[in-house]
Amino acid sequence: MNLWEAAFLGTLQGLTEFLPVSSSGHLCLAQHLLGVDVSLAISFDVALHLASLLAILAVFRGQLRTVIMQDRKVFIYVALSALPAAAVVLFWRDDLKWLFFQPWAVGLALMVTGGFLVAGDFQDEERLELKQTGFLNSLLVGLAQSLAIVPGISRSGSTIVSGLACGMKRSAALEFSFLMAIPAILGAACVELPQLAQSAEIPVASVAVGMTLSFVFSVAGLLLLKKVLASKKLKWFGFYCFLAGAGALFLF
Repeated sequence: MNLWEAAFLGTLQGLTEFLPVSSSGHLCLAQHLLGVDVSLAISFDVALHLASLLAILAVFRGQLRTVIMQDRKVFIYVALSALPAAAVVLFWRDDLKWLFFQPWAVGLALMVTGGFLVAGDFQDEERLELKQTGFLNSLLVGLAQSLAIVPGISRSGSTIVSGLACGMKRSAALEFSFLMAIPAILGAACVELPQLAQSAEIPVASVAVGMTLSFVFSVAGLLLLKKVLASKKLKWFGFYCFLAGAGALFLF
């Protein structure tokens, strides 16, 4: 993987990580178009996601400080929400890796994400604050997050929409979604990064460039999503996912 490919993928990851359009799906399709070795690219993707995690820590540092120092109940909810995804990775990770090699499957998953997002703008009036999430809702939103191991299913989209369906306020659903991303991305990094470190086929400079651009554009995407969610325009991203999914099916 050369520097230009790494820069392109890092920018794409940053732009799509927090917008509810599935960064993993976009990266998978882009890697197929570029002819990148997908088996290596999975580990590279995790490095890019780690840079996006730094963006979460930067943008939500105030909320994180509050959760760690004062709101232990929210900390428990976040930990509980991580269990379904951890179970999927532990028991079915290798079985699901074939999806990364099938761009037509990514196209179908993007269309499923589109359905989630269109439905998200038609939820009833929200009422629950972040600290009122509850144990059952934490598990339900965690189950939605576990679906995002499939490339093309948006992690942010599925968790935010499921949070809204559970009655959470839009601001609370957004915060909970990205607090949940912290253990999810860290867990994936622990699994995949050792393989990237052992590989000589992706230069350190390419990893550094990709991660830097992923961080910069992730911050921009996260700030944009805050505005989009408040204005109830998730459906426009849903329509985009329908088109992107149909395009993938046509091309592949």
